[in-house]
Parts: sequence; structure tokens; C-alpha cells
Amino acid sequence: MKKNDKKYKKIHIKRLIKRAFFVLLAVFALFLVFVFMIWLFFGRQKLTQPEDIVWGLTYSPLASEGLKLDPDETYRAIIEDLQPNKIRLVAYWNRIEKHPGQYDFSDLQKQIELADSNDIPIIVAVGRRVPRYPECHAPEWSEKLAQADQDKKVLEFIDRTIKEFDKYENVVGWQIENEPFLGSFGICPTLDEGLLAQEIDLARSLTNKTILTSESGELSFWIKASKYPDVLGTTLYRRVLVGGSEVAINHIFPSWYYRARSNIIMSISDNLDNVIVAELQGEPWTKRGIINSTREEIDQTMSHEQFEKNIHFTENVGFPEVYWWGAEWWYYEKQNGNDYYWARAQELFR
Repeated sequence: MKKNDKKYKKIHIKRLIKRAFFVLLAVFALFLVFVFMIWLFFGRQKLTQPEDIVWGLTYSPLASEGLKLDPDETYRAIIEDLQPNKIRLVAYWNRIEKHPGQYDFSDLQKQIELADSNDIPIIVAVGRRVPRYPECHAPEWSEKLAQADQDKKVLEFIDRTIKEFDKYENVVGWQIENEPFLGSFGICPTLDEGLLAQEIDLARSLTNKTILTSESGELSFWIKASKYPDVLGTTLYRRVLVGGSEVAINHIFPSWYYRARSNIIMSISDNLDNVIVAELQGEPWTKRGIINSTREEIDQTMSHEQFEKNIHFTENVGFPEVYWWGAEWWYYEKQNGNDYYWARAQELFR
């Protein structure tokens, strides 16, 4: 009986393994069919043809200062020499309202007016969380406030900034917060989604221009952020470091994956007019900061070859509007004898 029991037990286990194998095979087959259907109905066609893409960039004085560049000189070179088709500027709360109720818009005003004199349309990012680390740029005095009181001050800051600059015709849109749902990155308070809705409602009450917010292209399905703006901006990174390590990896998502997501999110979000790239990787991703990194460390994530790959990938997706990330670094490289990125960007813009 014992031998028979063992024999039947082995047969039973083999049958279970066989069934499990066929179940897994069926699940995998269904997954492949699902992926194929997504590609077939949503991911086949480019969103926009390469020649119709509007290429722009983001400018941040923080990035210039981090590279030991003169921010005004760098910005002037970007506007007058690079001549991007569009530009995204940033209203840094901690630089504009250094003291409660005292607003100094002079630096941002100079940036907007220089772009205006060169006929370059602008999107202005405003809020507590805006481009460049540490992501949230609240003034020091506001950090002593209770969270609810700081939130009220954020709304006041957005109100004052939009009222100050919405009169400029070349300001064609307002970005409210930057990747607000990406809680894993940056030094920020926990997101209050209700406050985000308030901020966007406030912006809509102050302007008839496009309202944008952004979301991670690699770490999100865009569902939450898509509920609020007219335009959803995504990040697009192709080669990054893993966590805090020095190991570089390529993101695995194919171009059709972004096309499919864009088409799906547009079909289910009635408020959305468009999905664009708010941040296309155009500078290296480094552990120790760019100016403290070796050429070998820089080339791990951004080389001439990788730059071309990023262009080709973006064109293959076909996002209608694309804002590069890293123009300050291109100028830094140009100043140090490598004008490849600068010259290549000029070709795209012109």
C-alpha cells in the first residue's frame, strides 16, 4: 500500500505540474493576444509625423547655476542662438516670494520678455512642485507654517503669478505642478489631490489659456493626472541609473507602448486635448552631479549615440510637442569644446 501510495502521489504531482504548465501557457497566450490587440488598435500609427513635431525645451536657472554657468548668459544663448520652437519656464516660489507677501517677478519677467522679443511661445510652470530637484521649492518661511496654511500660500502664489504674466501673448499655457503624483522622487509633502484640483480650478478661473500638468512616463499609467488638465505632459527617459547605484539600464518600453497609452488615455479622458512630452532626456543621469562626474560616467547615460537614439525613439512615437531636458548642459558642453548637442538641437529647432 505504501508503494502504491507513493506511486499515485507521484502521478498526481506530475498531473498537477502538467496542468499548471498548460494553465500558465494559456495565461501567457492570452497576455500576448491582449498585447497584440492593444498594439493593433492603439499603438500602430505614429501620433504625429516627425516633420510635424514641435521641438521645445525647458530652461531652469537652477540647472545653469549647478553647472557654474551664468544663468542670464546661458538663457540668452538658448533663446537667440538655439531658437527653440517653444520653451517651458519655471516660476520658483522660493525665489519670487522670499518674504511673505513680497513678490519679485523681475527674473521671470526678463525671461518671458526675451522670449517674446524672439517670437518664442512659452509655457510657465507654477506651484510648489516644479522642475528640477528637490522638486518642491517652497520658501523657507513657509516651511514653518502648518501644512494647511502653506497650502493657502501656494494658491496665493499661483494666483499672483498668473495675474502677473497671463497678459503676455507669448505665454500660451500654464503648467500647474510637475509630476505631482510621483511621490517616490523629490523632497515634498505628501500629495493632497484635493489641493491639486483647487490649483487647477483656480488657474482656469484666471486664464483661458491651456492648462497642463505632468506625469512620469515610466512609473505611471497617467490615470490620476489625466483627470485634471487640458494637456498631459509625460517624461521620456531611455537610459538611467538604477536607484542610487552607478548601474545604467535602458528602459524596456517600446515606442508603440507610449503611442497606445496616449491614444487610450485620450479616449477615456474627455477633458484632454493632447498628450505631449514635457521632459525628454537630453542630459546625463549621474550619481554625483554632472560637474563632479567623469566622461565615462556621463557617457553611461548620455552620449552622442544615446542622444540620437532618443531623437529617433521620440520621432517614432510621434508626440506632437516635445520639450527637451538639458539645454543648460548642452551650453556647458559647448563652452568646454563639445558643440555636438548644441548643433544637433539647432537642426531640430530649425
